Amino acid sequence: MTLGPAAGKGSIGAAVALLPSLVSLLSLVAAAPLASAQPPIGAPPAWVARREAWLDARETRRLARWNESSAALAAADLRAAAAESLYRASLRAWTPDAAAIRIPLAHLRGAALDLLEEGAIERASLLLEGALRDDEPLLPIRAALLGRSGRAEQGLALLAWPPDRRLARGDRWLAGFGSPSSGPARDAAHLLTASALADSLGQARASRSALWALLVSPDAGPSGRDEARRLLARRFLADGTPRLAVDILSDPSTGEQALLLGQAFAQARDTTGAVEALTRFGTRSGVALSERYPALRRAADFAKGRADSLGERSHLDLCRALGDAGEADRGLALLAARRRPASDSAATALRLDVEASLYARARRFSDAMASYRALAARSTAPAARARAALGFARAARGAKIFGAMDSAFLSAAVLDPAGPTGEQAAWERAREWEDQRSAPETAPVFTWANGYLRSGALKSAGRVHGALAWRRAGSPDSARALLAGAPSDDAPGVYWRARLALAAGDSAAARTGFRGVSRQSPTTYEGIRAGDELRAMGAAEDLPQLATTPVRVARAARNEDLDTAAVENRVLAALGWDAISTERVKRVAREGDPARALAATNALEESGVFRV
Repeated sequence: MTLGPAAGKGSIGAAVALLPSLVSLLSLVAAAPLASAQPPIGAPPAWVARREAWLDARETRRLARWNESSAALAAADLRAAAAESLYRASLRAWTPDAAAIRIPLAHLRGAALDLLEEGAIERASLLLEGALRDDEPLLPIRAALLGRSGRAEQGLALLAWPPDRRLARGDRWLAGFGSPSSGPARDAAHLLTASALADSLGQARASRSALWALLVSPDAGPSGRDEARRLLARRFLADGTPRLAVDILSDPSTGEQALLLGQAFAQARDTTGAVEALTRFGTRSGVALSERYPALRRAADFAKGRADSLGERSHLDLCRALGDAGEADRGLALLAARRRPASDSAATALRLDVEASLYARARRFSDAMASYRALAARSTAPAARARAALGFARAARGAKIFGAMDSAFLSAAVLDPAGPTGEQAAWERAREWEDQRSAPETAPVFTWANGYLRSGALKSAGRVHGALAWRRAGSPDSARALLAGAPSDDAPGVYWRARLALAAGDSAAARTGFRGVSRQSPTTYEGIRAGDELRAMGAAEDLPQLATTPVRVARAARNEDLDTAAVENRVLAALGWDAISTERVKRVAREGDPARALAATNALEESGVFRV
C-alpha cells in the first residue's frame, strides 16, 4: 500500500527589489539551530512554534494572492518557503520521547502527516507508535504500516476488523474503532485499509464485508463508492462469481468499471452482453473520450466473429462510436463483418448512414459520397434527404470538388428551410464561398444564407461576415443594410455597424455604438476594440467606470488540523486514495458550514484547485 504521495509573480524590477529579503531569509534558515539547542524541560519542542509560524505564513501568502500586489505576493511566497524549511528541518531533527504527549494533538497529528508526505516513514512511525498510538483517526496509517512490515494480522486487529475482533492493549480489552456496541461509524480510510489488509491475508470474507460497509456508508461519497464497487467486482471475479460483479457494476461510472463489467460478462460466457454493456458506456454523453475509448476498443475485440449475434441497433451504435473515437477503419471492418440482412428499409437506411459517416471519417471521400447518394435515393422525407445532402456536401468538400459540394449544400438548405440541417448547410456553404472565392462573389451568398440562419450565434456571425464581404467588395451601403437588423445586445453587429458609420463620417452614430458595446461587453474582443476606438476619438469619458477597489479576502480561522473531516482526508491521501480525498474536500467546500467550507477551499487552493 502506498504511503506518502504528496498531496508569485511580478516584474523583473520587483524581483530584484526582493533579493535582499531573500538573502536575509535564506541566512535565517542556514543559521537556525536545529538539534543542538534543546528547549527547557516541560517546554514544547522548537518545531511546534515553527509549525505555527509556517501555518501563519501560508495563510498570509493565500491572502496576498488575492489582496496584494505581485511584489507583496512574491515576498509572502519567500517568507512561507523559509518558514516551511525551518519547520521541516526542526521536525526532522527532533526525536520523539515521552514528553511528546504534552504537545497539542493538532500539531502532533499534523507533524505525523507532514512527515509521511515527505516520505519520512520511519520518523513518522515514532510518533504513530508513541504519542499518537491510540489516536483513532490515524489508526489506518498505523495498520497500513504494520501490513508493510509483514504484520497484516496485527493491522487488522488494530482496526478491530472483522467487527467481532478486539485488540488487547496491555492487560485490558478495548473495543476497536467503530465497534458495533459503541463508538462512531467507521470512516472510509478505516474500511479501505481493513479491506486491503484482509485481502493480503487471503481473508476474502473480511475484505468483502469492509467494502460492503463502505458501499452503504454516507461518509464514502461517490468516489468512495466507486472504489468499493471496483474492488468488490475484482474480488467477485477472482472468486469465480462474475454474475455478482455484473450486478454491482450494472451502471459503470468510470472506464475501469466498464472494462471490469465487460470482463464479468465474458467470464460468465455472455459475450453479447459484454459488447452491449461496453457499447452503452462508450456512447454515453458527458463522459470524456479518454474514458470511453478503451471500452469501445474492448467491445470491438469481443465483437470479432460475433457481429451477427449482436442486436442490430447495438451493432450500428458500436460501429458509429468507433468512428467518433478515431477508429473508423475498425468500425468499417466490423460493419462489413455482419452478414445478416437488415430487418427493414429503415434499418437499411441507418446502415447506409453509418457506413457513409465511417467512410468520411476514414477520409475515403469518394466512397462516402456514393453511400450518401444511395441514402438520399432511399429517403422520402425532406428532412432525411436534407441530412443525406449535407453529408454528401461535406464529403465532397473533403474530396475538394467545389461544384458538387456547393450544389449539395444548396439542396440541403432548400429541403429543410426551417430546420437545423438547412441552417447548418446554409452557414457552411457561405463559409466555403468566403474561403475559396472573391469578396464580390461571396457577399451575395451571405445575403442568401441569412435567410436560413435563425439561432442567435449563427445569425450574428452571418450578418458580420456578410457585411465584411460587402465592405471588401466595395458596397458599404449593402454592408450597412445587412447590419441594420442587429439588436442592441449583439456586440459584434453593433461594433461593426459603428465601424461602418465611422468610415462614412458619422462620428455621432459611431460613438453611440462604441459606447454601447464597451459598456455591455467590456471584456469581449468587440468591447476592448470599442474602447480603443473611443480613446482614438477623444471620447474616453464614454468608457465604463469599472470598480477599482479590490475585494478583500478575510483571514480564516485555522481549524483544519482540528477538523475531523480534514484529518480523515489527509489520512486518505497518505494511504494513496487521493481521488476520494479530493472529492471529499470539494464536497465540504460546496456544502459545509462557512468555516469548514473556507478551510476546505484553502486546502484545495494549496493543491492548485481553484474552482469547485
